[in-house]
Amino acid sequence: MNVIIEHTHAMQKQTGIVIKKSWAIKEKSNAISNLIGNGEQIVSEKTVKQLLKLTEFASSALKSYSRVNSKTVPKQTLNVIYATLTFPSEQQKWYDDAPFSQKLNIEDVGSTEIFSYPNYNSKSEKFEPMCVDAHDLLVNLRVKVCKDGVKGIKKDAWHAVAQNRDSKSLVVDLVDKQNNAAEVYI
Repeated sequence: MNVIIEHTHAMQKQTGIVIKKSWAIKEKSNAISNLIGNGEQIVSEKTVKQLLKLTEFASSALKSYSRVNSKTVPKQTLNVIYATLTFPSEQQKWYDDAPFSQKLNIEDVGSTEIFSYPNYNSKSEKFEPMCVDAHDLLVNLRVKVCKDGVKGIKKDAWHAVAQNRDSKSLVVDLVDKQNNAAEVYI
């Protein structure tokens, strides 16, 4: 296009149409069309970006910030990256509202990063840890699956296995909801 612009310099002066080499290709094409063509213009359509899936979004972030092979990254890590990139202001607010800094140095132990913060109880005027441990998550999930089922998992399947393994009281009757033994036997 720059060659055409140079060869039509005299014609540009006669018609008063100025075409600069620094213009974008679309602008050059439209100006050349006005100068020596039929005046037809190129109209670019606006494109709408499609939202990326979690794995695609996190993988692109990993590829741009590191040399990690994103196909071998655990899903939990991808979830953390996705949340961090999608909600940076919420993450910063969480850090700002914390009772102590994220990086904590413990004497005679070393430094660590905090992944959860205690809540402040105004009645007792003390910090109290507010976390659900793996045991609670496991038994709560077992009770939910055995009582109502979970999307894609029917409670009947658990009941059938419990009948064959003599653990009916833990699965069907839900006698001891906080017993972790059912996860071992089923």
